[in-house]
Amino acid sequence: MSRQSKRCKRSLPLDYDVAMEMLRKNIAGDYAEHPDRGLVLLCGAIVEQQLEKLLRLKFQDIAPELATDDELDFWFVNDPLPPFGSAGLKVRFACLMKLIKQGMKTAFSGFFSLRNRFAHEPIPPDLSKEIIVLRGQLPQEFQDICKMLENKLEKSESPMPYRTVFWLFVTILMMELRINNFSLTVCKECVRKRSASCSLRVDTLLGEPPAAT
Repeated sequence: MSRQSKRCKRSLPLDYDVAMEMLRKNIAGDYAEHPDRGLVLLCGAIVEQQLEKLLRLKFQDIAPELATDDELDFWFVNDPLPPFGSAGLKVRFACLMKLIKQGMKTAFSGFFSLRNRFAHEPIPPDLSKEIIVLRGQLPQEFQDICKMLENKLEKSESPMPYRTVFWLFVTILMMELRINNFSLTVCKECVRKRSASCSLRVDTLLGEPPAAT
């Protein structure tokens, strides 16, 4: 393997459960003081890794003999410009291959667009305002859940409620990726049994993010 090839290598996308645990620990660990820029960049990195993992699984499902790690690294990782290096392109291609529902495309695109603004603008956007825009890009059923959470937080006078709503928004994106990940990796019966005890079912999403331990 060439020196450049070694330099271009990185770890493969995280398993879903590991990714969610990282999100929980990082967001909850210093929740009240965590800078908005760091919060958005962390969530953006983990959601994009899960999206990449889903695309890799799809390629391996379509052409298992051809979709080797080295071949997939060419498309997703290798310098100077990997064909699928852009998060926006990953979203569009995932929709084209029906890995993301068309109704969720705008939410994913809006999320990564906001991530890029937080990454590159000297003065980051106001997340308390941007989350209103983001939640409006979700399908109506999820908009209603976000609104229910906002109403609950207003009554409880929770500090920085917009971060809790942002956590919910990211969790909804991760749920979308997990559902499609299941369809590529396990049988329908396993999906039914696993989802019955899944901690991320919609009816459990109205609580606060996990408390720091």
